[in-house]
Parts: sequence; C-alpha cells; structure tokens
Amino acid sequence: MSVRAYKVLNIEIKKEPSFNLWRQPEVIGFLNEQEDGFSDSLNQDCCGLTGVKVSSIKELIKRADEFQLDQGSIDCLKNDIDGHDDEDYVQYYCV
Repeated sequence: MSVRAYKVLNIEIKKEPSFNLWRQPEVIGFLNEQEDGFSDSLNQDCCGLTGVKVSSIKELIKRADEFQLDQGSIDCLKNDIDGHDDEDYVQYYCV
C-alpha cells in the first residue's frame, strides 16, 4: 500500500498521481523544510489535503535526480504548476 498525492481541482482529482509519498520520503522531507508546512494538514498516514507553493515544486523538478523523481512525476508536476505564479499554491489530495 502507498500514499499518492493528487492535485485538487474542485474536489476532483487527476487520474495520475503527481508523486508517491511513501515511495519518495525524501520529497516529504524537502517539502517539510520549506515554508509550506506540507505535512501539517495530513494525518499520521500522510493522507489528507495539503498545499505546496509553486516555487517549491519548481525546486523539486530542478532537483529531480536527487529526489528520485521519474519522468512521469516530473511531467505531472510541470503540468500541476502550468499557468501558476511562484507564490501560488497547488492543492493536493493525498490518499
């Protein structure tokens, strides 16, 4: 079993997860180090709604090798931030 994060669109989720929290724990660590408070709104199983600042997502993409993000995750993250400013937040539903 794993926990995946999905961008929230009017409480409709995308078909593909943007990243996998249980399989990419270094992503959680990075996001928790940012000002975003990524896991503050998630339960002990990393499930729930949370927001990530676009500038943090751009940094994840830039450091994709370090965070072991595959091309599919990189493409999803790029799609998630398309049309957003660096100061905007992308909402994710983690289940």
